[in-house]
Amino acid sequence: MAFSKVIIDQFRGIRHCDIDSLGKRVNLFVGKNNCGKTSVLDAIFMLSGISNPYLFYSINSFRECGFTDFEGVSSINFYNLDFNKPINIQGLDLTSKEKRNLVIRPLWGEIFEIADSNGVLSTQSKQKLNRIIYEFEIESKSSRKEYINILEEHNDSDDPETHARAGNITTKDGNTAIYDEKYKGSYLGSKSIFSFPIKDLSSIIKDKKKNIILSSLQEIEPRIKDIAIIQFRVYVDVGIDKMVPIEVLGDGIRRLLSIIVYLYKCQGGNLFIDEIDNGLHHSSMSTLWQTILSTAEQFNVQLYATTHNIDSLKALKNVLEEDQNIHFQKETMCYRLRKAEDDNLIAYKYDFEKFEYAITAEHEIR
Repeated sequence: MAFSKVIIDQFRGIRHCDIDSLGKRVNLFVGKNNCGKTSVLDAIFMLSGISNPYLFYSINSFRECGFTDFEGVSSINFYNLDFNKPINIQGLDLTSKEKRNLVIRPLWGEIFEIADSNGVLSTQSKQKLNRIIYEFEIESKSSRKEYINILEEHNDSDDPETHARAGNITTKDGNTAIYDEKYKGSYLGSKSIFSFPIKDLSSIIKDKKKNIILSSLQEIEPRIKDIAIIQFRVYVDVGIDKMVPIEVLGDGIRRLLSIIVYLYKCQGGNLFIDEIDNGLHHSSMSTLWQTILSTAEQFNVQLYATTHNIDSLKALKNVLEEDQNIHFQKETMCYRLRKAEDDNLIAYKYDFEKFEYAITAEHEIR
């Protein structure tokens, strides 16, 4: 499953953003700091998991937002912190032309407080945000279905990341509904990029696809001969008497391994990576992009990523120019994001021809 078009309204600092002609394989978002790159990534991620309102809450943990209460965490996702303007995210599937529409609204509850004034007790009520309502529609050529789910405050844990839980999916008239999500997606934040699910790495090894990992890692560290999981830790053979934990080989190796594992995990779906080249030396950028292109094609994954690294952009251009990668040129798209004064986020589209020219002519597109 892959998107060809996305529209974002009233989300974080974005009043409106319209992105079309998304690439089947790679979509790269560039632009100045605080222009909205990560917010675009987060919005499309929520659209890919449209039935799961917990994503609305959990995406803020990638940013270490600092809020520990339900209302505070929720508020930063609304444009200008204004709960009166519902968030709206829409998408169009590349192949099936299925339309997705997600509307997110606050649902206020009433609480009562006891006030003491000069020995006189009185009660007063006030509004408190304790639920978020998810309204989502799936429209195909033959049908249109509308659903509702609710994210509610949950305070049974001291962990702020578990202060919310999702309810049951219903139809708009309140009947219980069964919704089977077709999209599959994972998100790697800039802080979590070095982690990877051991279970999925085990599956790669079990499925005899370890060569995908080794051939890529060897481009960065030629001494690597093998990789294994021992007591829930990842070890590599670098030609000495014993295997060593992968952590001793540095961030670049772990970053590349993490991306490969998540591409495998997201087979037939979408992978979202914030600051994709973080931690990688410029000499490893070509290996990164060659690995991503070939692995994403093998596992049929559509990638969304952010960067502001010129070495990464140059490496992508060079890799796409190689004979074996020419067919990826039409499947790769770069978008330079610029925020206008009215907070509309403008996405300037660079297909390969424009991208190649901009990089070769050293035009600033980051």
